[in-house]
Amino acid sequence: MAKCPTGFALNGEPSRTCDIEGGIGDIISSMTFNTNPSQWPFLALPFGKFEAPIIFLNHPTLLPNRGLYFNGFTNFLRLYEIRFNFQLTIHAWVYAFSNSGYLFSLETATPQNAGGLLEDNELAVKFGEFNGPKIYGIWNTVDSTHASAESLLNNWSIIHFQLDGIDMKLWSNDSLMITFNFAGAEFYHDTLLDLPHVFGNSIKEFSQDAMEMHLWQVILRNGLIPNPELIVDVNLDTLDTCKEEHLIAQILNGDCLDYCPTGSIIGSLPRICLDGPDVEISTAVFTTIAEFPLSFFDVDVSKGKYLGGLTDLGLGLIRGIDDPIFLPFRGLYFDGFNDFMRFVDFVFARESRLTVVLRKPMGVEGTLFSFDTI
Repeated sequence: MAKCPTGFALNGEPSRTCDIEGGIGDIISSMTFNTNPSQWPFLALPFGKFEAPIIFLNHPTLLPNRGLYFNGFTNFLRLYEIRFNFQLTIHAWVYAFSNSGYLFSLETATPQNAGGLLEDNELAVKFGEFNGPKIYGIWNTVDSTHASAESLLNNWSIIHFQLDGIDMKLWSNDSLMITFNFAGAEFYHDTLLDLPHVFGNSIKEFSQDAMEMHLWQVILRNGLIPNPELIVDVNLDTLDTCKEEHLIAQILNGDCLDYCPTGSIIGSLPRICLDGPDVEISTAVFTTIAEFPLSFFDVDVSKGKYLGGLTDLGLGLIRGIDDPIFLPFRGLYFDGFNDFMRFVDFVFARESRLTVVLRKPMGVEGTLFSFDTI
């Protein structure tokens, strides 16, 4: 071979062998994208360079506390200056949004069983839809057995991948998902042409097999280590999940919105809406005020603002024709025709309670209240 794998040194004449530097399974490249001082290229330690594609629209987006976000259409990145051994270990911290696409695709020089000498050969991990979301390995156009990827979607996971000659293993967190033997593919080594490996798409790059995901961290090793599934150096529960920087994850349903329910607490690691204390967060007694608008100061416990009907300009000068009337010792009187009141600057949570004190004449029908929802 013309070059040795990364982490090995050429012995030279007369034996001309590649001798390992350090221990078997040592880290040859480690990258945590959020904490790395360089960007495009991200310079990994001790080896490896993560480069953005030439076209700007193909660049993944660096987000706080999430790493790189890949949009699942055009985004991918290239890894240079890494030559893998036929024994290797890869750890990838991933949040998968889509159920199809490449997690990574490694450019290889051999085997050549599936095409001509100029054919791209890849060692890859991919998601796909086969009667449900699946994850599997690819080598020389041969798929490994498939494992369910249901638990990986919309969750942070650490994917651990090992290749030992022709034997592949894949874990998600501490669960072994796949063991497979690529029979007939007897030799593997990284490309001798210094072509890039690819994260987020195939080595063919524009094959429409892009993966929508967050990629927080990648660790590459020069060989096998026992129990790779035990390698954890970050609490997955502390990582953010939303696709855009300003959005906040809703704790009950996982939706990402640009606000939290009124009374909620915004967590920092991760950025998520947390339930506040189970207390009253807005109380209005209409016998104690005499005009619209009714609002509370920021320092007050109560939140929200009450406005009159549509024609109320909020000037407090002239009563709008749609405004209910303030009456002593009775609160607000609604005439049952065009009077109504608006409650704004307040966001209800999925679990909320409301108490209304009222007097309704017999036989009268109508809407007591109606909440606007998204």
